[in-house]
Amino acid sequence: MLLLASLMWIVYQTTLCPLSKFPGPFWAKVNPLWPLYQFFTGERHKTFKHLHHKYGDIVRVGINELSVCNVEAPKAIYGQNSNFIKAPRYNMLPQGLKYPTILSETDPFVHSLLRKQLSNAFSTKALHSMENYVNANIKAFCYKVRECGRNGEMALDMSDWTRFLAFDILGDLCFGKSFGFLEDGTVNPLMTCILHNNYFSGMLMSCPGLLPILRLLSPNHLKKARMQLGEQTKSMIDERIANPSDRKDFFYYITNPERLKSAPQYFYARLQPTCASLIVAGGGTTSTVINGAIYLLATHHTVLEKLHQELTKNFPDPTCDIEHQKTANLPYLNAFIEESMRLFTSGLGPFPRVSSQENLVVGQMIPRKCVISTASYAISGDPRYFTRPESFIPERWTDPGYGRDQTLGKLALQPFSLGPRGCLGRNMACMEIRLFLAHFVLQFRPELKDPNLCYENRDHWVAFTPPLFIKCHPLKGGSA
Repeated sequence: MLLLASLMWIVYQTTLCPLSKFPGPFWAKVNPLWPLYQFFTGERHKTFKHLHHKYGDIVRVGINELSVCNVEAPKAIYGQNSNFIKAPRYNMLPQGLKYPTILSETDPFVHSLLRKQLSNAFSTKALHSMENYVNANIKAFCYKVRECGRNGEMALDMSDWTRFLAFDILGDLCFGKSFGFLEDGTVNPLMTCILHNNYFSGMLMSCPGLLPILRLLSPNHLKKARMQLGEQTKSMIDERIANPSDRKDFFYYITNPERLKSAPQYFYARLQPTCASLIVAGGGTTSTVINGAIYLLATHHTVLEKLHQELTKNFPDPTCDIEHQKTANLPYLNAFIEESMRLFTSGLGPFPRVSSQENLVVGQMIPRKCVISTASYAISGDPRYFTRPESFIPERWTDPGYGRDQTLGKLALQPFSLGPRGCLGRNMACMEIRLFLAHFVLQFRPELKDPNLCYENRDHWVAFTPPLFIKCHPLKGGSA
């Protein structure tokens, strides 16, 4: 009887179901655990790239899930007028918090209200007022790297140190004080909690049907860690509210009394999950890009020298204040960042959407209630859109000989997504990355501890960075 039921299931999934017309590996079509297996390998992004190379632009990668690798896909799935909505599995993200965050909220109307209330904190005016806090943390990073790295004699794991920096910046902007990661220079329980939370969230996103089992089997220390994150966030918010300040940071703008007057009643109660999600999501993504950029600087000396020349020309005194507005207009710096994000994007995994009705994507009719996403890693390395996609070429974004990259490539590469669900903090992230690279390149020459290191991120929904041991040799005249 069991054998007959299994055969009927296989026949239905491979020949009769609405997705049976789409090609893909056999086990992805019939085994609901196949996506979870891909998650555990950490190589899902590479597997999807191989599948698209083998089967084409649209590949079936689950019982009810499709992956798309085509320049038209991001706009069709995530764009402003898309009929795809955020998949219900986002509701399962285990933040240990009372309300959904702007990341996990699936109701388009509620999400729109939350985004409107938060947008003021990410405006150009707001970011300009926060710039000095970002610069202060970057300077602290440079000082600690000199001190702990003994002026370049000892290699430091940049995967840890860039996380320390990113989370300290967010703590400073959200709560008026950093978490003290840079000062301690060690991976403390809160940092471990954030990393474990990201891993567990990715597991649920990969196989939401296993939520009851995964929650039951979730280790006690992970449950306690998630609770600790929620409690510490609430404690820091309460402390900030009890001690009002005119300090113009992220918290100042989202709690502006005039702004709150027009906010829904529940908005104030969502401050805790809002700040927690900003820390969990924002810190990891920014540090991933910065970490990849440091690796590329250490392995591409010609690029490093070219970038150093551009920065020196615009900031001849390394001790002067570096203004973000000025870095935003530096062509090679921004081309370097664009190329770093192409090769080391933080969003390796799929960002699933559900078709609310039948939709046409890349010339194919997608059935209603189908889960679909773009394969960002595959698209960013597609030779149809990028010249020599496996090579690190910042010039592809500036030189006239790379017309395909600057047209099709620009459309294909969407590291912050787009449309109503596009990353609200993209301008903040870009400010942090630009300011960091300006300080770092003007002060250090990075050197790999192991010249033969093959640095590759792992795909556990978000990118997990491997250890990256770097000797940061100070330059003469540089000052932290």
